Amino acid sequence: MPYPPLAYAPDGRLLATAEGSLLLVYDGDSEEPLFTSELDGHIVSIAIDAGHLFALSSRGLLRELDARGARVNEWSTNAGRGVVAAGGRVCVYGPKATLFHGGERRDLDVERVSAAALSADGRKLLVCTELGTAQIFDTPTGALAGASKASGPFAGAAWSASGHFIATVQARAGGIDKVDPTNAALSPFIGTGAHRLDSVSASEDGCFVAARVEDGRILMFDAAGTREVGNLVYGEPETPGVVAFGPSTWLAVAIGHGDANKIDLSTRAVHRTDPHEGRPRHSWTLRAKVDVDRVAAVLDGGDPSGSSNKRKLGLFIALVVVVAGALISLLGR
Repeated sequence: MPYPPLAYAPDGRLLATAEGSLLLVYDGDSEEPLFTSELDGHIVSIAIDAGHLFALSSRGLLRELDARGARVNEWSTNAGRGVVAAGGRVCVYGPKATLFHGGERRDLDVERVSAAALSADGRKLLVCTELGTAQIFDTPTGALAGASKASGPFAGAAWSASGHFIATVQARAGGIDKVDPTNAALSPFIGTGAHRLDSVSASEDGCFVAARVEDGRILMFDAAGTREVGNLVYGEPETPGVVAFGPSTWLAVAIGHGDANKIDLSTRAVHRTDPHEGRPRHSWTLRAKVDVDRVAAVLDGGDPSGSSNKRKLGLFIALVVVVAGALISLLGR
């Protein structure tokens, strides 16, 4: 990947970025540094599954580490673009694709792979190509379950808890497509027109989607209404990279020089990673715009105006309770 890599554990315990050949791992909750690991070659992609980290170098070296930084395994592959992991399975890709499970290794019959994603249980694998082909593989057997063709090349892919894959398509009328996990059938999801998207992620409940625009902006969407709920704009010369949701409404964004931001869509709170020992503390500018009322409405299953009215009603009731309490206190004297 030409932009900074990142992985954020679904349970929020681990957050990992990289700078050059150095993997930097943080506590996903406090953002405090945990450990580092040096690979042979530039780190292009990172994945986390069940407390284990997988880092892929541009030379095709795949390293597995446990949550304490101990090396568990290492493989040499013919892929050097990305790695995804879920349900005990790992796939490395670009331009080929290789699937790992336990001690088994299976090379898939695909070419020019540009993106991939695994279902939460690891039993379905979406492989996308620069030619606009989407293919679904059953990982236990490696069998091809279905394939389809998009209007342009794919640049990013992810699994949604709503029960389907999502993938970014770079075309004249591009955006994000849904991909059926049973047969790879495509259907339009979120249209972004001239905005060419690459990295994409869905929140753990499937309610929100975030994607990186090629110019470096980050867009966040309501997955049900397919409407934008916010955006992140970084000041020069920063180039944000991979976006990944962790627990709840927390979204992580990779920043150059091995740092990362975390943004809570429900509160608009912004956190940053702390530097590892001996590394400088970088600073950058970020303009975070999030419609917290719409986010709250989505989480409540209603509309933004309804959410706002609920809040106003709650404040009114609280005020009535306070006034009533004061009157009771006065009358009791």
